[in-house]
Amino acid sequence: ILDKYTDEDLATFSDVWVHQKGMPHISVEIEDMEIVFTQSDPYNRGTLWTQSFSSRVIYADGREGVIDLTMRDGEHRIAKGGDIVALLPNSCGRGYGLFIPDERSREWIMTNFATLDDALLRESLVITLHECYQHDIITAEQWLDFILRHIAIEPNYLIASTLNDYLAGAMIEVHNPEAENYLWRVICTHNNPSLSRRLTMTLAHAMVSKHSYERIYKLWESMSNTQLDEQDYMTLSYELAIRLPELKDYICTTQLSRITNRDRRAQYEYISRATVADTAERDALFEWLLNEPQNRRPEPWAASMLGYLCHHTRQQESLPYIYKGLEALTEIQRTGDIFFPRNWVGALLGGHYSEEAKAEVERFFEDNPDYAPLLRNKILQACN
Repeated sequence: ILDKYTDEDLATFSDVWVHQKGMPHISVEIEDMEIVFTQSDPYNRGTLWTQSFSSRVIYADGREGVIDLTMRDGEHRIAKGGDIVALLPNSCGRGYGLFIPDERSREWIMTNFATLDDALLRESLVITLHECYQHDIITAEQWLDFILRHIAIEPNYLIASTLNDYLAGAMIEVHNPEAENYLWRVICTHNNPSLSRRLTMTLAHAMVSKHSYERIYKLWESMSNTQLDEQDYMTLSYELAIRLPELKDYICTTQLSRITNRDRRAQYEYISRATVADTAERDALFEWLLNEPQNRRPEPWAASMLGYLCHHTRQQESLPYIYKGLEALTEIQRTGDIFFPRNWVGALLGGHYSEEAKAEVERFFEDNPDYAPLLRNKILQACN
């Protein structure tokens, strides 16, 4: 219908964007005389995604410029127009793909990010840096340092929230107690109570140091943070019970005594079983989840229970759950809500970061070459 109203090749455009998998990788290099944008296909099919986006140019003399570009082929060259210190790709946020700034630009972004006035540009750059981290273009240490340096001073709540969304994964990978100490100082001094609350929950999930355990425990025991609601304190109790097995019974009994709502009490009694320290008991609980559909209801509770059974502090013990949990996914889809398979596999894999876990998923795919594409994609999504 639309084809007759444009000279563009919409058939090819639609085939690439709608029917083919993956996304373009668009890298930027600043050469002696030119800026070079290069588009590549991660699946090596020769696919090209036609799209338009803008990029901000930072010159050595303080000037700034904007390049409006429509990518129609694999490479696009533009005259520099001066001495460039950085090029910030997809500054408009409209482009889709993995944008890879050159090393000099990445360093400039990570050093000068806070000086950029354009909130849309900052949000786009946060996403770009996160995807560079996911593809090992910047290290986990660099990414964590960037987030912590900027989350305390970022004036836009939405951007700060995005930084917080990315924070736990980097903290879990790096395991730096000093990062936890710094984050606690930010929590205690930040002038936005809503963000401080979210950072508290991030620290509680990611923490690995004894000092953080003690701080979160005192916060939970005293219920001193009025920004936290009952559900938040329930979550803190799960995290603490897993890390402080000698206090598990006290923590869970105390938290249950605080809950007056009947449905919420039932929820807590169901999920808190996953905090038990004994591996054999957790194994039995996992098998119980697999046995009967009624054991997995309500399904959001079952997903939460599975998530704590596969908590990131229990990666080695929960490794055997991966293959069995994936085997059960077809039954989960058959007997559960439409969203439950995604939530199940997310809970099953969300706490795993190891090569051994990756190998278990690959082994499952090797053993099931004709596995349902829809469920396969949900597993691959969870692996990211």
